[in-house]
Amino acid sequence: MQHTKQQYLCFSLLALVTIFPMSCSPQQSKSPRVESVKDATGPEPTELEQAKAELAEAEAEKWGVINDLIKDSNSPPVQSYLKEQKRRYDLQRENPNLKSYFDRPGYDDQLQRAKVDFDDRYGYTPYPGRLAFAKEIRLIQSIDAKTCLVSICDKTLMLEGIDATGTADGESIYLDKPLLIGPTVSYTSASGAKHSVYTVYPVDLEGTIGKQSTAP
Repeated sequence: MQHTKQQYLCFSLLALVTIFPMSCSPQQSKSPRVESVKDATGPEPTELEQAKAELAEAEAEKWGVINDLIKDSNSPPVQSYLKEQKRRYDLQRENPNLKSYFDRPGYDDQLQRAKVDFDDRYGYTPYPGRLAFAKEIRLIQSIDAKTCLVSICDKTLMLEGIDATGTADGESIYLDKPLLIGPTVSYTSASGAKHSVYTVYPVDLEGTIGKQSTAP
């Protein structure tokens, strides 16, 4: 009977030694933690996703810089616009053929508020830092959903921020926003020739220009 108890005790100790390493093995306890971290962080972004994110960030930064250029009435493009508006008003006042028009109620006030367009007759053509409306924007070529080549006052410009993919080449684009002329960019035409053109950005200045236009 004693021999039987010793055998039983030996078998019990052997079972405990065998089971204990399996339940406390570092490899078994570490694996669930690694899996949970992977599930929490998600997969690493691909190179394409990273490139898209960087492009979106650069695009937002670019428009932020443009908005800073025209953030208040003292900004150079706004001042240039207002000076041109005043100059055209003075030219109209000095025109003897228009003298009778100024006797009409509201004409003088209307002329002071008149929108400034890019106009060859006034020598106010698209140039970096200038701000004006465009009477006609003719589409030359749609580059993508945010960029297209256009013609304003017979000058080729790269228009940013406008989707013209639904407009046929040669047709006009209607845009009731002032345009800010930016720096030059290079592009390659379908024939392979390289060209440099000014960039142009639509901006929202209705509040700023309106307040300054009505100031005495």
